[in-house]
Amino acid sequence: MVVSASEYVHETLKVVTQKAVADSLGSVVRGAPLSVTESKTIRDGEVVSPYCTYGLITGENIKILVKIHYSSTSFKGLVPGGFNDSRALKERASMTKELCNVMSGKLKTSLSGMGVVLGQSLPMMIDALDEVIAPVQKGYPSQIAWKASWGDGSLVASFHWQEQNLRLDPVISGDSGTAPGSSDSSGIELF
Repeated sequence: MVVSASEYVHETLKVVTQKAVADSLGSVVRGAPLSVTESKTIRDGEVVSPYCTYGLITGENIKILVKIHYSSTSFKGLVPGGFNDSRALKERASMTKELCNVMSGKLKTSLSGMGVVLGQSLPMMIDALDEVIAPVQKGYPSQIAWKASWGDGSLVASFHWQEQNLRLDPVISGDSGTAPGSSDSSGIELF
């Protein structure tokens, strides 16, 4: 079966975004099984959770918006004592910014292994009202969303992108034209 370049990009991003979510949360979720399942797409202005942290990955032919949607109860089981004291908002913001940064970095690394040169922004936190008034994903025609669940906690990670003539190099990624199934960093040289 022959797939279009756009379909190949979508299927590849589907695989690498799910892996980025699982790998990022897998390092912090302990003592409970982690489940990462595909979630419904998020419409412009739709509020999934009261808070959102987002970051941007950009390259010559693609922009990817990485968003983590969460509530005050999302991180049960991850943070001893939860986020219920006066420092809650600051701690939640710090944790989700770091999680978004790690998730974006894992995605950037996967795509770099396919020949895509990308830069990464620092994450920002917004609340639900900002999402209603001026949705940050407006203008991004493609997306995939994942619901991550563990014990009593859960969040939604969504990835919104726009690409133009993006070429993912299957030779570099080590596959023969299908979406990559795993990350092999053995050929990456670190400076």
